[in-house]
Amino acid sequence: MGSLATFFYSFLTVALVFYTLSVGKDLFIPIFIAIVIWFLLASLAGAIQKVRFYHYKINYPLAITLALFMGGYGLWLTYLLMVENISQVIEAGPFYQERFNHLHEALMTKLNIQKPPALSDLIGSFSVVDIASGVAQMLTTFASNLGVIFLYVIFMLMETGSFDEKLKALIPNKEKRQDVQKLVARITKQIQSYIWIKTIVSIATALISYFVLWAVGVDFAAFWAFIIFILNYIPTIGAIIATILPCMLTLVQFESLTPFLIVTCTLISIHFIIGNIIEPKLIGRSINLSGLVILFSLAVWGHIWGMVGLFLSIPITVITSLILANFPKTRFLSILLSENGEIYEEENNHLSL
Repeated sequence: MGSLATFFYSFLTVALVFYTLSVGKDLFIPIFIAIVIWFLLASLAGAIQKVRFYHYKINYPLAITLALFMGGYGLWLTYLLMVENISQVIEAGPFYQERFNHLHEALMTKLNIQKPPALSDLIGSFSVVDIASGVAQMLTTFASNLGVIFLYVIFMLMETGSFDEKLKALIPNKEKRQDVQKLVARITKQIQSYIWIKTIVSIATALISYFVLWAVGVDFAAFWAFIIFILNYIPTIGAIIATILPCMLTLVQFESLTPFLIVTCTLISIHFIIGNIIEPKLIGRSINLSGLVILFSLAVWGHIWGMVGLFLSIPITVITSLILANFPKTRFLSILLSENGEIYEEENNHLSL
């Protein structure tokens, strides 16, 4: 009876948490985005600190300031570039929509299909304008919350400096306090490593894809590179969508099939090599999620927070798995979330609850 009651209360707690996250999404989404940005800035600041000028080492406050400037400037340039490209895509959208519908009708006629199946209807309703408008809306939403997100990030960075003092007041015992500090440092390092590597890999994928699209002469190469960068944060599904969209535009844009075949084969090769060979070696075994868990996570967070939830779902699941793996009583949950039962662990890296 005790076990049944525990299961019931656990289930009730999880349901209440997800309900709260769904109802309060306008409050929680900026906080979670700020946490991800905070991890990125902290990682960037750490990288800056490793750079030495003669014998001078950059201190942490200056490194954080430089990281904030670099991150903010990068976001601003990206926003300006995307706004310009999106407006051009929306302006040219009707032309490409007409071309795509014409190709669709010609294909159906050549195949002698009088009533196209549902899948063809779905493809026939493909809209370049809708895609560009959706991206514009997402950027607008992000920009409208940018002030709040920036404040959250600033206060998180400020609180980081006083964390040790608060921990000292909470845990007077020096040995226990050191154990907690080591655990927090280890979890933070793992999360920063994942987010940083994922961002670098996404940038590399987007840049290589951009040069391929630019070399072939595909319109709006910068816009599609940005879409590839964003979708690369969504495992498997994101790579598929990021490949299909520019390939479909290439098919519509050119009269010959040669550019379409070049772009399709190249983008598939890029995503396969980076996603299945390079990225796993960089991230290592510390990030090891089951494919079913990934799909379930995408479905749950996508339902709760929509498009933003799709982008945040895997970082949230990875962070949760890493934290669970560091506590003996919750380690089994991290194993269940993993693909093959292997999780990141070091000797004496667990903390008792």
